[in-house]
Amino acid sequence: MKTLLPRAAGILLAVVFLLAAVQKILHPEAFALAVYRYHLLPDSLVNLCAIYLPWLELWAGLGVLRLRLRVAAVGILCGLLGVFTLAMAISLARGLDIECGCFTAGGGARVAWLSFARNIGLLFLGVLALRLRSTRGATGAS
Repeated sequence: MKTLLPRAAGILLAVVFLLAAVQKILHPEAFALAVYRYHLLPDSLVNLCAIYLPWLELWAGLGVLRLRLRVAAVGILCGLLGVFTLAMAISLARGLDIECGCFTAGGGARVAWLSFARNIGLLFLGVLALRLRSTRGATGAS
């Protein structure tokens, strides 16, 4: 029972990233435009980011579902969430009214305090999912 909550948190995090990744992979132009509008990367890196990032999200999301890869995959997703959350915070501080690019084909979710709070919640799920490792280590040490 101790590992049920962390496992469920990891699966939920994986599902969110898998759904987001598929939309970005299917609509790379829309995702590239969303990345560009943040104005955080040099123009020369926008397309590279828009093509590479969704595949990283996809493979890390799938990795969460594999026991041997779970800790590393959740770590990658938490790192991505940290970067995305920082980008949102910068955009909010700048007063930009842009689409977040989270679910590109979903149609226009804006960078707002609600999307920022959602990312914090997802980060919490990631931290909870990482507790699976420490719970297992504590159980094995007894």
